[in-house]
Amino acid sequence: MNLQTITDRDFVDHSNPIRVLKLGGSLLRQSGWPTQLEGWLAEQPGVAVNLLIVGGGEMINAMRELSGVHPLDTAAMHWRCVRLLHATFQIAAELLPSWRQIVTTGEFVQHRGWGDVQGNFLLAVDAFYHPQGELRLPENWDTTTDTIAAALAQLTRATELVLLKSCSVAKQQAWSELASRGVVDRAFPTVAANVPRIRLIQLTTTG
Repeated sequence: MNLQTITDRDFVDHSNPIRVLKLGGSLLRQSGWPTQLEGWLAEQPGVAVNLLIVGGGEMINAMRELSGVHPLDTAAMHWRCVRLLHATFQIAAELLPSWRQIVTTGEFVQHRGWGDVQGNFLLAVDAFYHPQGELRLPENWDTTTDTIAAALAQLTRATELVLLKSCSVAKQQAWSELASRGVVDRAFPTVAANVPRIRLIQLTTTG
């Protein structure tokens, strides 16, 4: 993992508070999540920028099953799953039309300082995390969008990271314990260690 090098070189200090959000892919199957997301955000302390990425849910679970059935290359499967996340990004973009989209690496680099930017942004994961990039995470099933979101929070020097999940979680549990239970992925406790503030929220939907 080479997070600090990228942060120091490519991202400047800024006064704009940034919140990174990860929407669990399983929430996409529930009809009320866009309204619930907007309502939840309206109740939160204001930040200049919200950066949202979307998980893969059952689509990624299906890939995990295939990996258990066949002797498939683990790293290759990791990057296949990253590419599949573009589909959930597109679905979220259609359902959140007011959110600005960052689709390509070039667009992500254009906003790297975030100092004079405000608003809600939906990010394609492969805009900032791809095999040719310098961001290095474990290329195996230990890494999901939980860890990718934590890496994004460090890259952008976000003031907080929020994981929006469909499951309920008791408060005051260590990230290592949550990782052992599968609530977050196994790489998350290490990668998220330097994120200033992390919240895990159950996003209650209407359908």
